[in-house]
Amino acid sequence: MTLMASDRQVPPWSLVPPQAAALLRRYQADLATEIFDEVRAQVPEYAWREAPERRAEMAEATRRTVAEFANLMGGPAPTWPRHLLEHFMEAGAEEARAGRGLELLQAALRAGARAALRWLAVQSERLRLPGEVYRVFAEMVFTTLDELAAAAAEGHRRELARQGGDRARHRTRLLSLLATEPPVAPEVIADAAAQAGWAVPRSMAVLLLAPLDEAGGRDAPEDWAQREEPAPPNLPAEVLMDGRGSRPWGIVPDPERPGGLPFLADLPAPWVAVLGPTVSAREVGTSRYWAQQTLSLVERGLIPRGPGRRPVISWADHLPTLVLFQRPELPRMMARRLLAPLLRLRPREAERLGLTLLTCLQHGFNVKNAARALHVHPQTVRYRIHRLQELFGQDLHAADRRLEMEMALHAWLADPFFEE
Repeated sequence: MTLMASDRQVPPWSLVPPQAAALLRRYQADLATEIFDEVRAQVPEYAWREAPERRAEMAEATRRTVAEFANLMGGPAPTWPRHLLEHFMEAGAEEARAGRGLELLQAALRAGARAALRWLAVQSERLRLPGEVYRVFAEMVFTTLDELAAAAAEGHRRELARQGGDRARHRTRLLSLLATEPPVAPEVIADAAAQAGWAVPRSMAVLLLAPLDEAGGRDAPEDWAQREEPAPPNLPAEVLMDGRGSRPWGIVPDPERPGGLPFLADLPAPWVAVLGPTVSAREVGTSRYWAQQTLSLVERGLIPRGPGRRPVISWADHLPTLVLFQRPELPRMMARRLLAPLLRLRPREAERLGLTLLTCLQHGFNVKNAARALHVHPQTVRYRIHRLQELFGQDLHAADRRLEMEMALHAWLADPFFEE
């Protein structure tokens, strides 16, 4: 804030008459004491009753600030000295390092400004200075308040930015250490977690994020250059995430908590989340492996996203498919051996009967329950079971083959045309 003089902006302290400036310098120690006492009274957190050394530091900082304030009076300096502004930048940074905002520091600055205005008013009256001089004093106080508050805010902002960068690096390093195989020593994890500000939970699961189209896969390669990769969704700080690249991944603490994981329920399109197994800190690599396998099958269309294209897919819901597709030839061989009668039919009929057979196996051939699951009339299920008996004969109800039959049907229905 500045005053206008001769059609140009000048700092307010240059307008203080030399005699008034000399008087203020003579009594600057009294002003510093007044400000120091006011701040301690109005901002108890800065009283430092149990830390005499901090109280002495604050008193010295107040004395230096008042001395600079007095030295500026009547001089041509265009702004506050850099070293003093840096002192208040450091004060703002210290508040950030202590995990505080700027409220206390700003309250202290305001309290100091009020004390300075009162003291200057008393001295102006005692010394019978013209009213215009006090108005210049007040302008100086407000200008000082603005500049010191701005310096503190800048220091606070820079420190938060630095902490954010450091914390991000520490979190990324911790994520890498947790996924390392063989597992690293627990004390290394504990130290890295402390640096990252992340409490290591008793159980966790790897989370993979991928932008998928409505069919479940990624865009065709020729489309990639024409479309920007969507920004990854924001997740709570409790989720240890590495958001770099097109495949963000991270660790979700306590994934089987009561109430579930509501922050994954409303992922913005086109993001899909895949959860690996719940494991301990020493098994994160295993959880990541199975999450990656699950996502790969989702992208190939072998694991459906389910009704409403739900945004969260758990590996645990697709164990048969995951087991079978560990080697691509295994589901083919099982289908040839166990589902040969279906493979000889037209594709549409084969798929319809295969789904009916899988549903009947899952419901113990209870017609009503199977019909309810298939959303068809029970008589339709009876007809299809009769057709299946014609195709499979006595093998249809062989108890020792039910598990194999279910697994083969899971794999074949996920990719009914893999024989082509």
